[in-house]
Amino acid sequence: MFHLKVGGLALASSLAAGFNFSLLYYNLTKKIGQIFTRDIFIYLLKIATAGLVMVIFVFAFFYRTAFYFNPIPRLLLTIILAGLLYFGVCLLLRVKETRSLVRWIKRS
Repeated sequence: MFHLKVGGLALASSLAAGFNFSLLYYNLTKKIGQIFTRDIFIYLLKIATAGLVMVIFVFAFFYRTAFYFNPIPRLLLTIILAGLLYFGVCLLLRVKETRSLVRWIKRS
């Protein structure tokens, strides 16, 4: 048998967080009823899709530009472009909060 060292601490923290989530979810559904409705599931699916598109872009862009930029500007450019791409995909998928943010920016 081997010792997990720091990995054991991370595993224990993850298990405790999962158990804590289960208890909180159970108590909340007991008080207010069903939480995960069809609307929330669709919202989470849109957010996950936007995140997946962003992750694919980040890996492709970050590693293909390794020879063209210094590390710090490359990292900053990757972060800025990834944020803009995520925002754009959320707009295309018509995420409600993104449209609210656009309206708020236009008003300011």
